Amino acid sequence: APYIFSAGRFDEMKGFEYSIKAFAEFHKKYPEVQYVIVGCGELEQTIKQLIKDLNLESQVHLVGHVKNHEVLEFAKSAEFSILSSIELDNKDKEGLPTCFVESMSLGTPCIGTDYSGIPELIDHGINGMLTKEKDVNDIASKMCKLYDMIKSDSAGSIQEACRLKVQSMFDNEQNISLLLEHLK
Repeated sequence: APYIFSAGRFDEMKGFEYSIKAFAEFHKKYPEVQYVIVGCGELEQTIKQLIKDLNLESQVHLVGHVKNHEVLEFAKSAEFSILSSIELDNKDKEGLPTCFVESMSLGTPCIGTDYSGIPELIDHGINGMLTKEKDVNDIASKMCKLYDMIKSDSAGSIQEACRLKVQSMFDNEQNISLLLEHLK
């Protein structure tokens, strides 16, 4: 079955509650799509409860912690990757999520919050979508738009745009592999 993908620590900054709530809306329109989440952390029970409350236990799969090469396998086969990162009260926020760099280097488009370093990587409507922070409706609508784009992209131009973007940001293959090594 087709699936979307997230990888990251289960902490407040990653904003999993927003991507899961948005997936609940997205899923009404695309019941065939599953959601695979890799990671662990202090919010795991909260996230499990949210999935249960939204009645998504057979669609949202928490895989736990897996090795990096498995994360890459998941990312490679996903329709798209998503993280609905938020700025914390202390103004702390994400730089550039590893999950996005890895996904896009494999040709998988991404949906991320329009803040911090994320817009440097995601070209809205080309290799992914940018969303408003904490806005479940906006996130859900971007998920639907991107999924429609992917389904109608028989030429693979989205995948190509993802790879080219990562290559241009990290100059060449060598930098990408160095970067991925560093992120392990």
